[in-house]
Amino acid sequence: MADFDPDFQTNSGSELYVAAGRPTANTAAAFAALTWVLVGAVSSMGDVVGESSGTATVDDIGRALKLVKKGAGTRSTAEFQTALIEDDPGQKMIRTYASASNHSINSYKVVRQDLSERCFTAQAMSPTETASGIDDAVLFGFSLLRQSDTIRVPSPA
Repeated sequence: MADFDPDFQTNSGSELYVAAGRPTANTAAAFAALTWVLVGAVSSMGDVVGESSGTATVDDIGRALKLVKKGAGTRSTAEFQTALIEDDPGQKMIRTYASASNHSINSYKVVRQDLSERCFTAQAMSPTETASGIDDAVLFGFSLLRQSDTIRVPSPA
């Protein structure tokens, strides 16, 4: 029997899409009905699945022990970076949504290398424009504060 290395995906070929507004339900079919716009030149993708939990602590002085339990959870905030392209339709949408005065919740989709999808709603926030050294691209960074659980859509193959 052949001993093969495990197969896994890389981020190469992954794409980010944005759609105005939210789906009618948090289902794969409802997300599929939206009109999606590709976000160009994405160079870094954040966590679009996952949660973090706080902790609740009681200082039990009599036992000289801190009692710690898992507290409330929050959905992860996804951090993204793109090469700044001023006229890219997807980047323009996110720059509008990420402005401090815009509190809209919109839809996002990451298409993975195997064409599976991760769909969620989020508020775009914390837009940045970074220009470092002479050989570096000017980058547009933003955060997506997830507002729904992420729907996993399997690869069509």
